[in-house]
Amino acid sequence: MALWIHGLSPLASGFLGITLVLAEAIWLNLILKKNEIIYKHTWLPAFCYVLCCSLLPRQFYLSVPMISSLFLIWALQLLFRLYKSDYANMDILNAGIVLGIGFLFQVEFLFLLPFFLIALSTLKVLRFRDIMISVIGFLLPFYVYFGISFLYNDHTDVWDELIRNLHFG
Repeated sequence: MALWIHGLSPLASGFLGITLVLAEAIWLNLILKKNEIIYKHTWLPAFCYVLCCSLLPRQFYLSVPMISSLFLIWALQLLFRLYKSDYANMDILNAGIVLGIGFLFQVEFLFLLPFFLIALSTLKVLRFRDIMISVIGFLLPFYVYFGISFLYNDHTDVWDELIRNLHFG
């Protein structure tokens, strides 16, 4: 059973899902081409992305994992920008914020934080300051989210929802 966004018909959800998968594939292909990961212009990475998404038919419906994969591709783009940057603190912070927003959509993004730090250490010399900037960037969306939920006196439901969605099985 597909996870549809509430209020959308299956046809609209399928159309939006296929459009989003194709847009993500093109965006990923452009990122790889711009950063010279692939030598010449080819659509093979986009084709492989669409092929991997088509392994799970529910991936073609508009769902939370599909929306959160946008944030993963965005963080990948910011990580690739670190390689050519001399002052990369803002890119590290932005990538952490993007991963934090992705975590708000899908709790499993918590497991991407160590991989993010490993990728950060391979792209540049990793200092304690860079680790703290990325962790602060990751936690910043929570600060904003919990602050807004506190202002609306809805903070007990937020913690219950977070604990319920965080499962390790």
